Amino acid sequence: MPELSIENHAFRKMVTNRLSVSLSTDNKLISNTTMTKELMLAVHTFGLSPKQLKEIVITGYKRSFYYGPYVERREYSRKVMDWYDEVAEKHNVPKVG
Repeated sequence: MPELSIENHAFRKMVTNRLSVSLSTDNKLISNTTMTKELMLAVHTFGLSPKQLKEIVITGYKRSFYYGPYVERREYSRKVMDWYDEVAEKHNVPKVG
């Protein structure tokens, strides 16, 4: 049986095989985590590229439980992508398509 560690998590294979993946905190109060912690852990553990990180963040928003109509959801997703680009630029993350 393989050792239980974050490095052995199937997430690496999922990203490598370009599956649609996202990260979440599940229950922040019980797991004592934040989205920032989860994203940093994934970046440092799995060596995510800026493009992979952006895809994971955007996928999370696109797959979220948005209660409004499709057009509003699409506009919301566009705002999230624009916001991501602003934050990435502020922190000197290379631009990705």
